[in-house]
Amino acid sequence: MIICREFCLVLSISAVMCLAALVGPDFACAQDGETGTDEIRIQSIEIRMSFSNGDVRPAIAEDLRSAIKEVAELAILDQLEGSLQVLEDDLAEVTEVLERVLDLTLDKRGFRVESLSIIPGEVTIIDLEVAIAGVEIIDVLVELVPPIRGELVSEMLSGLQDELISSLRRQFQGLPANDVTWITLLFNQALQREYERLPDFRLFEYRFELIPAAITRVVIYLTPAPKTSVVRRHFLHTRSSTLLNISLDRLREVLLVEMASLDGLPKEFIERHLDSIETRLAQVAVGVGALEFYDAEVSVSLTFRGSDLHASAIVESKKYRTSVGGRVDFNREMKNPRIEGTIGIKAFSHAELYAHLKFFPDKVNFEPEIGIGINPGKNVFVGGGWDFDREVIKLSGDVWFGTNLRVSIEHFPDDEWRDDSEYGITYQLNENFSISAIADGAGSGFVALGVKL
Repeated sequence: MIICREFCLVLSISAVMCLAALVGPDFACAQDGETGTDEIRIQSIEIRMSFSNGDVRPAIAEDLRSAIKEVAELAILDQLEGSLQVLEDDLAEVTEVLERVLDLTLDKRGFRVESLSIIPGEVTIIDLEVAIAGVEIIDVLVELVPPIRGELVSEMLSGLQDELISSLRRQFQGLPANDVTWITLLFNQALQREYERLPDFRLFEYRFELIPAAITRVVIYLTPAPKTSVVRRHFLHTRSSTLLNISLDRLREVLLVEMASLDGLPKEFIERHLDSIETRLAQVAVGVGALEFYDAEVSVSLTFRGSDLHASAIVESKKYRTSVGGRVDFNREMKNPRIEGTIGIKAFSHAELYAHLKFFPDKVNFEPEIGIGINPGKNVFVGGGWDFDREVIKLSGDVWFGTNLRVSIEHFPDDEWRDDSEYGITYQLNENFSISAIADGAGSGFVALGVKL
């Protein structure tokens, strides 16, 4: 039962003692002077209970009714030995005693007896009206506290929090909050039921603090359930073909702070919410002030490698394509090292007007180029431009695979310069450095170490 045992115990003892003092001597005399063979006995007690205000949940009302019935049976059937005659003779006094005892004890729970009447008979009816006398709960607020707080994890827990608020509000609205011990017991039992019902909740262990009031607050502290696999570390990989690398520094800082709140959470919980996490991280990234100039688009994908969470963020500008970097070629004699940069202005239908410049410090040589390209997707660029150094057309293209691998071409259709064509595969070691395997138009191969600013 939800009602505490001491509620029934106090009611029982109080009622029995009061009734014994009230009817005991007279009843004993009656027993001595009568055989009682023809006396009608009370067979059962029926409780008819209503509430004059508030909306007490059926389960709570039923427990109150059961407790009151238990006390009435003990007082009337046991103490009065079910004597209908004694009940009828002392009806006013018995009614007063029961009402007083019930009122004193119910008051501790925030209720009071509004009215009580007893209708004697073989089935004796106790008709009472109960009112809420204490502070009535009008709303329930739930706060979930994860191992590490953060806006990202709060959003992940919002669905569970809403479920708990809706259920607890439905169960406890209208209930008095006077008795902290009793109301805490009720909430504890309600949370245990919710724990069995909600899959996300079962991934955690919990303890809670209750602050009973008109607006009752429930603060639930979550820790991963025993033997649950949790996130140990998190990693972030970023790439962009349209932004300078230094423009992504602030973005990385913000995303890493957001991801830090995921450490220590159950792996299964994060897997259930991967889509919402990716969406949330992308929204946070777009709002970073450093990307405002670029009118950036961000897509984020998450994967697990064991207990480590890896995030890949692809960032592309809707307006520009900018890059500055350097490259050192190994096992190659000519044109080593080089610095190159690109600035592109995007227009309608993915079209782009771009300028590209290569500078070779060892020979103080420039290779400027202006061209037109298209960006059919976030991972693809294809363009054609005029190479002012060679005075020929050059075709260029890049295709990205994820955040680490890129295939690129620089192709000269003119036979005179075809040997200067380059076809490469680049692996991004981290945000700054990359290593490439490159073949030229003459069939020679070499490797290169690159750096991006």
